[in-house]
Amino acid sequence: MFYGFLLLFDRLDAIACDAELQEKSESDLQRLADVLTKSCEQAMEEVRNKTEAENNEGQSLRRGL
Repeated sequence: MFYGFLLLFDRLDAIACDAELQEKSESDLQRLADVLTKSCEQAMEEVRNKTEAENNEGQSLRRGL
């Protein structure tokens, strides 16, 4: 999990104030938090997969030498 957003859902009101989004409804903020969370999780998974693929490729090249 990405530690910077662990309390994202608990802190929606504070985040909305900081981002000057006070006029947004709670449901809009919840949707925004969901999108941010899912996007971060997806990005982390893509990096993890890319790193694993690069590691596997490097191991294959070393075995072939």
